[in-house]
Amino acid sequence: MSERLRDYFYRFRKLLKRGGNWLMWIYVVVLIFVAAGSVSALIEGSRWGPDVLIITSRSAETGLEALIFGVSVTMGFLGVFLIHRGTSTSSKRVANMYILGGLALLAVGMAISGWLTYLKV
Repeated sequence: MSERLRDYFYRFRKLLKRGGNWLMWIYVVVLIFVAAGSVSALIEGSRWGPDVLIITSRSAETGLEALIFGVSVTMGFLGVFLIHRGTSTSSKRVANMYILGGLALLAVGMAISGWLTYLKV
């Protein structure tokens, strides 16, 4: 292995240790981007034209639909994260607030997703 490549791997490993969880957050953002259907929106949504906001078909979606679904997925992710934080907190009042906030975010995310599904069918 060359000296330059070894130095690159050393710096990358050092950056991972020092930077904390930035790689995990990049992974989460890419996962939400893909789960929201933005790849489908880029490929098939552009065929319908720019004047269509919501395509009434399950086989294709527009960029706006992918954005709305991405917000819904993000709200659900944050809701589950808050519920998880509520189970590891020692104060009962703070734990209840975390759990109630997480359930509320989860419910709103599911409602937005259901509303979008209702409009597509």
